[in-house]
Amino acid sequence: MKKIRRWLNNRRLQTKLIIIYMVVFLPLIGISCLFIYELWDILTQKDVSGIEAYLYEGVSGMDNQLVVYDNLSNYISYNQSISQVLSYDYNSSYDKYIQLVTALDPLLAGLKYFHSDLKQVTIYLEGETVRHDTTLAPLEEIQGEDWYRNLQEDNRIRWVVSPDQRRAFSVRRMPLMEEYGNTGILYVDVDYDKLFAPFEQTIRHNYGIYITDEEGGVVFSADRFEDRYASYRLDYEGYREELAKAGEGKSRYTVVQKTSDQTGWQVGLYMPRSLVLESITPLIQSAVALVAVCVLAALAAVIITSRLITGRLLLLNQRMKEVEAGNLHANITSQEEDEIGDLIRSFGNMIARIRSLIHEVYEGELRQKAYEMKALQSQINPHFLYNSLSLINWKALEAGKEDISQITLALSTFYRTSLNKGKNMLPIREEINNVRSYLEIQKVMHDDSFDAVYEIEPGILEYETLNLILQPLVENAIEHGLELKEDGRGLLRITGQLDPGEESVVLTVEDNGVGMEQEKAQRVLTEHSEGYGVRNVNERIRLCYGEEYSLRIESAPGKGTKVWIRFPVKKLRQEQGE
Repeated sequence: MKKIRRWLNNRRLQTKLIIIYMVVFLPLIGISCLFIYELWDILTQKDVSGIEAYLYEGVSGMDNQLVVYDNLSNYISYNQSISQVLSYDYNSSYDKYIQLVTALDPLLAGLKYFHSDLKQVTIYLEGETVRHDTTLAPLEEIQGEDWYRNLQEDNRIRWVVSPDQRRAFSVRRMPLMEEYGNTGILYVDVDYDKLFAPFEQTIRHNYGIYITDEEGGVVFSADRFEDRYASYRLDYEGYREELAKAGEGKSRYTVVQKTSDQTGWQVGLYMPRSLVLESITPLIQSAVALVAVCVLAALAAVIITSRLITGRLLLLNQRMKEVEAGNLHANITSQEEDEIGDLIRSFGNMIARIRSLIHEVYEGELRQKAYEMKALQSQINPHFLYNSLSLINWKALEAGKEDISQITLALSTFYRTSLNKGKNMLPIREEINNVRSYLEIQKVMHDDSFDAVYEIEPGILEYETLNLILQPLVENAIEHGLELKEDGRGLLRITGQLDPGEESVVLTVEDNGVGMEQEKAQRVLTEHSEGYGVRNVNERIRLCYGEEYSLRIESAPGKGTKVWIRFPVKKLRQEQGE
């Protein structure tokens, strides 16, 4: 692997680009194959969806026809006039004949007139009934039929279909007749071909269809295969076998089924899979040709692009060598807006920045000298301050003013730890003492209007911390939190603990003052804040320990504010020259 990498690193950029692009083409070819496969699957599913749509359209058309026939059956069965005419006890057969001719025959003839696909409507009556044309017949004529026994179970409409005789009719009991004390069976014979005409109109080439009833008997079958595909035609047994295989995904046919909502018949349509694939083969061939053209175009683009890139990179390399030779004023710029142009301009900006930094370093050395002078002054001035405070303390004790002495000692302690002999680091213990002294003075200034609570783990007291990081936070909590509090006594809580998981020390300053919106609390840490004490502490921590260590503030109106300080665990290093 190292030899390959070394060999590749020694090739020219143009050669590398060609090699890389060729490596990229391998997955591209794989993706193209996957695309073709997915396209194949999508087109197959689309064709199957089209077949399902054809099937559903045919079933819907058949169900619509059945609904019409069933509505006619309901109309006749529940027609009070018909039931009264057939159930009335006439004085003579002639009177009954007149009623049948004038009332029953016109009504049934009208139905057949408006529905030409009604072949026969017959009512079979129990008792002594004389056959009257095709509209009325004695019940004994049908009592031997197989379907008659099923009519005794309920009043449902039952369809009986005989594909061999190409007959389809519905039979049912007439409930209204039974209320008049008579038994009537309604027989409605319809045109078999018109009932299943939706499938004859819907079915396309090279498909077959079978419709079976609830017992599995065939009520209709049809197919349309071209002569060259006649071998794909299935008889009913073959259809059942392929239907079972299709459920296991092993059939060479695509089989879709739908159940009739009106009758519960199963309508199944079968189609050879090979013919489905044959219909989409031209599209797949077009997709393959398109992918091949794209690959060739990509190869040409690789060669052209590599040449365009290497020219300007060679020019940039030349300018870099000039800078390496010490020419920091080399003309490095580009008018192009692409990535290489950005690279050239970025390198030019970097050289300009280096020139600027050279001047800044020189000026920084001058400022460092000034800072050293100020540090010297800060070591001279505190002696005068401490001596003055000691004198005030002695005078206060001499005069019996212990409160003045207490404030003077606190102020002396505060400035002694704040100045810290010019050092930036001190133990956490001294930083806590500094805050204690500061709070003693603040409590006197605020008439002891708030309490201060310290919860510091003893184990962290000897770790180092930056000097004067708690006092600005405490001052901010008093000025912007506790001083504005109107109800209850103020409370300031200072805690310190070790976080072993992070190997860091966590200090917190929490008050129960007026608080603020969280968005405003976040602005305190940015350059847009009004004060600089808290922001200065945050910047000092980040500069000293890194960007991952900084202040965190949480606040809410009326609930107070809490500030977290986190910095790594370090033992205090004794500085020389104390």
